[in-house]
Amino acid sequence: MSNAPIKFSKEKYSENLIRKSLYWLSKECAWKLDENDNYWLIYVNTEGNNCEQQLHKLLNDNILREELDKQTNQVRYEIILSALKKVQSDS
Repeated sequence: MSNAPIKFSKEKYSENLIRKSLYWLSKECAWKLDENDNYWLIYVNTEGNNCEQQLHKLLNDNILREELDKQTNQVRYEIILSALKKVQSDS
């Protein structure tokens, strides 16, 4: 593992976002998650690979997914509600 952690602000990155990204990073390299009051501290295996670069890519992907989820939440709710109303009226 690297001696110096990769730091991500807790104000900017949720625990869920960090953990989702680390889950996918597990395929690429070993990592360890720690934290202090202000930062998520991630230690990665830096031997001969691009784990830090891959982690940033995964974080970006998950940020975009979270934003899309927020933007489409109301539409998904309306689709589900409409489908349930249809099922109820067909009964």
